[in-house]
Amino acid sequence: MARVLFTVCGIGMGHAARSSVIIKELMKEHEVLVVSYGDGYNFLKEQFDVTQINWFRLIYDKDQYKPITTIFYNIPRAPFVFASNFLKLFKISEKFKPDIVVSDFDINGLYVAGLLNIPTITISNMHLMEYERLFANINEKIDYYLTQRPVIKAFDSSNHTIVVSIVKPKAKSKNVYFFYPLLRQEILKAKPKDKGYFLVYSSETQLGGIIPILRKFPKQKFVVRGKKLPDEKNISFKPMFSDKEFTRDLSNCSGVFCHGGLSLISEAVILKKPVFVFTPKEFSERYYNGKLVEKLGFGLLEEKPSVQGISSFISSLPKFKENLAKSKITAENSKIVRKVKSLIKLELRGREK
Repeated sequence: MARVLFTVCGIGMGHAARSSVIIKELMKEHEVLVVSYGDGYNFLKEQFDVTQINWFRLIYDKDQYKPITTIFYNIPRAPFVFASNFLKLFKISEKFKPDIVVSDFDINGLYVAGLLNIPTITISNMHLMEYERLFANINEKIDYYLTQRPVIKAFDSSNHTIVVSIVKPKAKSKNVYFFYPLLRQEILKAKPKDKGYFLVYSSETQLGGIIPILRKFPKQKFVVRGKKLPDEKNISFKPMFSDKEFTRDLSNCSGVFCHGGLSLISEAVILKKPVFVFTPKEFSERYYNGKLVEKLGFGLLEEKPSVQGISSFISSLPKFKENLAKSKITAENSKIVRKVKSLIKLELRGREK
């Protein structure tokens, strides 16, 4: 049995959702201590005993993300965030004495592991950008090298990297492993149907930009998750989800509108649901995921949702569904869990020598 410190990125719930699957399996054989923050912490604390740490705040103006404002807001807070997280994780590690750190794209655990000479496994989807370059122009290429690649390179110290996505390129390194998505058990058990409505999911802030446009499609039905308002003729509003309710809405919809998180895109693809991604370029990872959706012919991407874009998406549903039906993308939960367990055993043997 190993002692596993499992740290999870808490921005959105995608990292937490997929990590919860791995954590449950690891707990059958190992002692696992879970750490997260933000939405990830709120999701995971319903299932596990989770230690909460700090992270930075994203700043919006109405439904628009403000990256420059976010940077200047968080600069004075950075020393406190990093220092408090480091001290908390250091104290945890001194008491728990982890044999290995598993990080679902959380840099905090990686830094502490480096200081204490503890082996690490990183779970990521962002690393796919190093293999599948989807630059439309030189500006996107510059943005990638200035903003996204430094984040990816920050995880270079990890002993092993598991990359989860809806494509599987050949690895350039022996310690990088590619897998198709890891999904919640509720999704794996779901029996998809088409009951004639669209599921709309995003943050409450971003939903503010698409709801007025949805009202211009009175013949279509939309179920909006993440913002609670009085129901309208063609729009039903529901608060943030429970797993069972959200799975039901996703399984029975005609297509999905989302902000580009890979977890929901993966679930939609496995259930053969076309995807409309609406997200600004400032959210580079989500925008990149939207590009993947377009490249594979599973849906459309827009920075700002428009009547024209949504009309095009709806009219192209037969084509998207045909492409999804031909897709051989499958959930690889068992393969990913087996790989994590085998890497833990490998590193334990290495430490015993």
